[in-house]
Amino acid sequence: MSSTTKVTQQELLRWKLSDEGERLWSSDTVIDAYLKGKKDGLDDHQKALQSVFAKNFEKSGKSTAKLFAFLSQQEITPISAHLKIDSLFSFEVVVLLNEADFLGEKMPGVYNWCITLQKEEEEESFRICFSFIDVMDGFDFEQLRSDGFRAKFQVPSTV
Repeated sequence: MSSTTKVTQQELLRWKLSDEGERLWSSDTVIDAYLKGKKDGLDDHQKALQSVFAKNFEKSGKSTAKLFAFLSQQEITPISAHLKIDSLFSFEVVVLLNEADFLGEKMPGVYNWCITLQKEEEEESFRICFSFIDVMDGFDFEQLRSDGFRAKFQVPSTV
């Protein structure tokens, strides 16, 4: 050993080594600690995801209520709105309108307002996209379900 890497007896005596039982664990103890840590970590992660989803789900409803209030101001009466959840962070809302409202002169302004709302509501962990469908006689609402729009918006009584 070179003189720079020598450990002297005096340096060794500065440290007290643990008793053998304090520093050795059985493989079962190590495995149990690993599994408990893994389970606790997964539980915490699951709770965090559930919290994010609940917050975003609520926010999608509030955003849709804002849209319905704006449509009411424009004297446009939506037939219904349906939600598709693309991920924890991404939501799509399709609003069904009668043909007269859908083709009406106010719709370009509605689209512009929706673009602004989508930008205002967007966050790193939340995105919402609104679209509109014109509903004519014979419209098959089951097609919405098959496209993933499984939740129907409940119109607030204040709109």
